[in-house]
Amino acid sequence: MADEALLNEAERVLDRHDPASFDSSSDAFPECIELVRAVEEQEAWKRVYSSLEDFYAGHDDRHPDIRLYAEAARRVEKDDPLTATGGLASALLARLREAKEL
Repeated sequence: MADEALLNEAERVLDRHDPASFDSSSDAFPECIELVRAVEEQEAWKRVYSSLEDFYAGHDDRHPDIRLYAEAARRVEKDDPLTATGGLASALLARLREAKEL
């Protein structure tokens, strides 16, 4: 996906999904974390924002944990579905938030 289209899709999804629905919706959390990870890794934020932090700041009112989304996506991706404990999206974000604060 081209950078501009990726950024537009990420922003559309972030606007559509509320983090309060992450634990109850089957698609909200996966969509948000995957698109934020892609925006970070492909540096798609550069199309509009002067820094990755500016991209985050543009969305952190609605998504206060947005800075953790890419790491959450990486954690979810590497979990072995046969051995992963699973859990709620909010619990994963809380663990990442706690680890960041240490």
